[in-house]
Amino acid sequence: MKNILKYSLSSIMIFLLMSCSEMNNKVNENLDSLSNKAEQLDSIVTAKTDKFKNIDSLVELKTGKIKELDSLFEKNRSKVDSIANKVDSMSNKTMKSLQNILN
Repeated sequence: MKNILKYSLSSIMIFLLMSCSEMNNKVNENLDSLSNKAEQLDSIVTAKTDKFKNIDSLVELKTGKIKELDSLFEKNRSKVDSIANKVDSMSNKTMKSLQNILN
């Protein structure tokens, strides 16, 4: 009877050890899968971050160009206003001269 009990306990222990080994393998597989997915996600996040940085640098570049163009526009507007004021002034003087001549 003792022998049967020993063999039964031994069989149960072997079964438990095999079950634990199988569970360990499944846990390792799941951890590997999770690790691979995390690496893929990290790669995607890195790629999107790089794209964002590229877009950000393009925005900064375009903003600089817009500021340069705005500055040029302001200079030219100022010159045109100055010329228009001179033409207006000359026109007023010419009109007054003509009025003086006609009177």
